[in-house]
Amino acid sequence: MLAKFTDLVRTLVPGVSHEELALRNEKIKQASLPERELDLIGVDEHVKDFADSIKGADIKVLTQLLHLLRSSRLKYYYLQPHEADLLQYVYLRRTAGEILESGYVVGTTSKEYPARGCADFALVTLALLRAKGIEPGKKAWFVRDRRYDRNRDRYLNHSFVIADIEGSKCDIDFHKPNIITEISDERFRRFVKLAGKKESRDIRVGKDPFHAGFLGLYDSFGRKVLQPKP
Repeated sequence: MLAKFTDLVRTLVPGVSHEELALRNEKIKQASLPERELDLIGVDEHVKDFADSIKGADIKVLTQLLHLLRSSRLKYYYLQPHEADLLQYVYLRRTAGEILESGYVVGTTSKEYPARGCADFALVTLALLRAKGIEPGKKAWFVRDRRYDRNRDRYLNHSFVIADIEGSKCDIDFHKPNIITEISDERFRRFVKLAGKKESRDIRVGKDPFHAGFLGLYDSFGRKVLQPKP
């Protein structure tokens, strides 16, 4: 498993050793990693270069940019069910720049682990918006819809972004064909009112996942996911 972990890190987090990533994982779980050490939505050279590939910051430009991101810049890297415990080391453990550098969003083929890369896409989206002058926490927010399905006895999870783009309130969701969909001001305000309120059980909102109360796999999927080995 160590060999697989090492290969996984080499592919998904270029430039970071598996020892460094394991330490990062432990610090985040213990809530002892200052944001300045790991800004998930920071603008590094990878984010800036991609953001600058199409000039402008209106809905049309951002739609083109995000379609390009989905169609050719990021591919899916799926872990098999027997490898799913490795997801804990990369889920909400990579910055937007590291995701772009790797070229992969991560998910699993396991039915128990309904991870399909939406959180990675949301992180990159927030970083790109920041690079375009649309600041997370002021004009854009990470949203995690985490509703419990009693019939399946598990949480149905999905991450997306809401943003105010030049006065237009938008839902930015990579699982939707058009990615950017305009929403009502009322719906937008309902989301924003939840920002940073970790007592909300079904929907959490924040400038990034950490601010929304998600430090990792268990926070996002609940305790009934496949149990990662210590």
